Amino acid sequence: MVYIIKANGEKEKFDKHKVYRTCFKAGADERICNEIADYVENKVYEGIKTKKIFELVYRKLSEYSGDFMARYKLREAIARLNPENNEFEKYICRILKFNGYQVEWNRIIQGVCIEHQIDCIAVKDRKKYLVECKHHIKFHRCTDLDVVMKCWAVLEDIINAYRKRIIDEKFDNIWVIVNTKFSEHAKKYARAKRLKLTGWNYPPGESLSSLISDKICYPITILTNSDKIIERFTKSGILTLGDLLETRTDRLQKKLNLSQRTIEKYKKLAENI
Repeated sequence: MVYIIKANGEKEKFDKHKVYRTCFKAGADERICNEIADYVENKVYEGIKTKKIFELVYRKLSEYSGDFMARYKLREAIARLNPENNEFEKYICRILKFNGYQVEWNRIIQGVCIEHQIDCIAVKDRKKYLVECKHHIKFHRCTDLDVVMKCWAVLEDIINAYRKRIIDEKFDNIWVIVNTKFSEHAKKYARAKRLKLTGWNYPPGESLSSLISDKICYPITILTNSDKIIERFTKSGILTLGDLLETRTDRLQKKLNLSQRTIEKYKKLAENI
């Protein structure tokens, strides 16, 4: 049995099926998933870091298809969204819209104690959520208990403001959305307080990766590693592949100051993902 080293330094047994699942989520068929899983199994050694395993998977996926490679890089692409421009928060709003929510970005809500800046308000099926987005560039880390506790305090203050008729807007819950995993303490606390959590692979079937993949709402950062090109896109309001594909090429030329050939190249890449 081979033990590998996770990003946080912990050891765990190498699980070939995890490699299979990763490839499957990237869009590879059963044959390719099995071939890559077998390849990686033969390459791993005692003490290999998960980062090295990711590189092995990435290299093999790219040999089969650039589309698989792009989907595999999804998590990294989300981490590259610019925090200075609140791109992650805006991207989450797009995802929620794609999933049928009415969304209002960046609200100030009065509580009993203080005002609270809320990233997003989301409404669906007569449920109204305060949405708090937490973006981490180092996406392998965990979102811990303190974040969830602070969000609970925000919800409690705003609910009490409604009960005391300081505000007339009623909110049903707070929804914490992150691009990392949640710690077990954070999940346990949220279950006890009945808070809504969405992490990279949590909860099953309603995780961030599922919300994105089910509606094919990929970020524009998945197309290229060029920060200059990405900055042109995002400053022009192009945050998703859908935004790119739905905007006419001539308008993009004016907005982005890029050649028609360059724009068509990125549109073709977007269509293939």
